[in-house]
Amino acid sequence: MTNLSETESLRQVALIVGGASGIGLATAGKFLQSGVCVMLADVNTSAGQLRCRELQQAYGEDACAFVSVDVTNSSSVEAMAETTHQRWGRIDFLINSAGLGATPSLPHMLDDAEFERTLGVNLSGVFRSMKAVIPVMLRQKSGSIVNLGSVGGMHPMPYGCDYGASKAAVIFLSRSMAQAYGRNGIRVNV
Repeated sequence: MTNLSETESLRQVALIVGGASGIGLATAGKFLQSGVCVMLADVNTSAGQLRCRELQQAYGEDACAFVSVDVTNSSSVEAMAETTHQRWGRIDFLINSAGLGATPSLPHMLDDAEFERTLGVNLSGVFRSMKAVIPVMLRQKSGSIVNLGSVGGMHPMPYGCDYGASKAAVIFLSRSMAQAYGRNGIRVNV
């Protein structure tokens, strides 16, 4: 871990997976407005670096950083968590907003690889990110994790069964993790 001043170590830190666009980027702006440092993590390196520079111009160079991550790769996710922790000495918030949308196919027309890819990003990526960050939060005895779910995970749709299945599983996974770690000061919500 880097040597941090007492003031720097007390600042809260949010790790936003899928932070280069959409809900993740909007969430980053809200955290930064509240004085929380933000690590943007995304598979789209060029977009992530660009958004990070824009946010640094608005909120200060130390307020935001970027790390490239592939949530389908455990080593990449572990490196993301380690980079964030080394940068600021803590991780207070994990926002899992990386995801793939519904495939516009009826289930019998959905390719196996597409189905597996959606589950790999939307479900396994969420699990990997939580698994990598929870040890830091356990040492801190606090943390908050928000996983993006969807109405599609609660109400079946004729198209996009891959998306719906992944989001339903994220809801269940989040509830399980909340029960597992709530007593340790770690909140998990969808």
